[in-house]
Amino acid sequence: MSNQKFIYALAICFLCISATTTNADNLIIVEDSLFTVSGKMNFNISKSSMPDRVNDTKQNLLSFSSHYKDDFLNLTIEINNKVITLKKGYVTKNKELHVTANHSSSKDFLSLDAFDKKKIEKLSAELRKELPENFMNSRLFSQTCYLSSWPVGLPLELEMTTTKIRVGNDVIDRQKYEESKQKAALELMRSELSATTAYSSICEDIGSYKLACFPKQLFPYPDAQCEYVRVGGSDCMGRCGSRCSGLCSGTKYTEDCLNHDACVNRYHLTHRYCNFIFSYCSDDCFRAPDCY
Repeated sequence: MSNQKFIYALAICFLCISATTTNADNLIIVEDSLFTVSGKMNFNISKSSMPDRVNDTKQNLLSFSSHYKDDFLNLTIEINNKVITLKKGYVTKNKELHVTANHSSSKDFLSLDAFDKKKIEKLSAELRKELPENFMNSRLFSQTCYLSSWPVGLPLELEMTTTKIRVGNDVIDRQKYEESKQKAALELMRSELSATTAYSSICEDIGSYKLACFPKQLFPYPDAQCEYVRVGGSDCMGRCGSRCSGLCSGTKYTEDCLNHDACVNRYHLTHRYCNFIFSYCSDDCFRAPDCY
């Protein structure tokens, strides 16, 4: 990345004790904490590195803050005049996810563009490199990876609870969708397929065919279809992240990511059917083991 120059300032509070370190190469300042991480990042990206941009330089400031409380990771990122808020539940709240964004001059649903994703991806990589691995930081790494793989065009207005999934203004009954997914799987393979937000690793299935399920209808009631898909291959089907680049740390293949990849192959990346099941992938980077 010779055409990129990054200047970082990260601040982290560790209960009542803070520690500051400076990385002279990237000007990274880190103050350490168990439950709170915050900071900002300034950098230049050459537009020539993005195929749909003219050859110019775009300067940006990204600021973020996160804290873990009551079984939720709360992450706020301010980027390109957008304020993105992500709230992800773990342990007792593991079925809940809330993502929203606002803009001072727009009331429409917002999304991330390619530049935004690139910045968040770099932020995630630098946080993983600079911060120690612990329960708080692992969750932070996972959710910044999740946002960096956010499909361009998917509204930053997503909610998943125990009873519903909402994308923008569209809402489906979560339980009915998961029941239809089980029914479709039973009809195809005549064995029960469990539906869960927790990861289901499919490392042992790489190179073989596995059942993938995704919506075929959302309204007036959700309905699913299933098909057999080859795990891995030249498209890295089932790998969490953007195809073979794998934005998660390591190589993680899960059932949720396979379902989403199969949906994208059948329709397209930001088809409304695929948008709804993207929420299921939110905890796979954190929970799933590396396959190799």
